[in-house]
Amino acid sequence: MATNNISFKEGFLKKKKAKSEVSFPGRSSWKSRFFILVESSLFYYESPTSEQEKGVIQLKGITIERVEQSLSKKKFTIVLKTIKKDIWLSAKSEESFNDWFIAFQQAIVKEAAEQSPERAKAKSLFYKAQKSMVEKAATSSVGKSVLKEYLPEDAWFMLSFLKSGITLFSNSNKAKQIENRLIKTGVKAVWLFKGGHLTPDEMQATCKQPILDLWTHFINCYEITKRDINLLSNLIRIVSNSFDQLLKRHVSPKNIEKMIQTFEYLADENFLNLIFSDNRLHNDLEKLIASLKLLKAVFLWVGN
Repeated sequence: MATNNISFKEGFLKKKKAKSEVSFPGRSSWKSRFFILVESSLFYYESPTSEQEKGVIQLKGITIERVEQSLSKKKFTIVLKTIKKDIWLSAKSEESFNDWFIAFQQAIVKEAAEQSPERAKAKSLFYKAQKSMVEKAATSSVGKSVLKEYLPEDAWFMLSFLKSGITLFSNSNKAKQIENRLIKTGVKAVWLFKGGHLTPDEMQATCKQPILDLWTHFINCYEITKRDINLLSNLIRIVSNSFDQLLKRHVSPKNIEKMIQTFEYLADENFLNLIFSDNRLHNDLEKLIASLKLLKAVFLWVGN
């Protein structure tokens, strides 16, 4: 299937609050928000760096209208008319207004066309997404939101723990970089799986046992006095190799290299010693071990 028709656009718009949302009389009811349109879902954030979206507007079944300036205090205003309410958006220029209006129209028309029986079966955000879109989404809040649909809460706690450890070992910028790269790897794997490029059997045969071995030894390193950090480091590299094998046919060499660099950082024995010995991580480490035991049990159950 061709993948070059993905609806994807991002940028700033001003969004008008509903009357019930305006806290104090006299204050502006228009707030600048960063919007990301993915297919027929319009996410909006307080800023491009925000971790969590403030909301999402589904364009399915809505209509859009241009608003005459006489009816709005803002120029270049668009109204998204849903069943429950009207959502007013304002662009900063006529060019931006036209770009967004066309993007909304295309997303709505495309959504309606894909409700046909032939296309509904094949419809999938990841299956149709071109690689450039996935690259962008994977390192943004959208990528994190999408991935949360597929990963259990315990897996997200593991990522949060690693981020805390990396912040102590290096700095917060490095922690954010590693987090983004791990999310990117996860989004790519999900995209390939949902698109039929990877099968469940292929994913299990390549990655299941290395991940289980790593989790098992990580738990052992916590529960026994004599820790074999060197073995733990090697097991992380084995997991890295398994993802390399799984993804290298589908991912650019540059991104494979970044993924391997990320695992190499996590395999650093000084870093591993820190996460087991630093008292500031002790309580979270206990929670992580409990999460890993649960994830391990789920992994074993799913494979049987």
